[in-house]
Amino acid sequence: MGNKKKRKSNKNEEAQANRVVKIVFASLVIVGLLMMLGFSFLR
Repeated sequence: MGNKKKRKSNKNEEAQANRVVKIVFASLVIVGLLMMLGFSFLR
């Protein structure tokens, strides 16, 4: 039973890590788009 619990927590941790990576990637893309918009307006 202990092994199953460990495996389950590892899967949850992986899912959480994937979520964090997706959030970071999305925020980077949004920041990049905002910077591009800002530069186009400054010109």
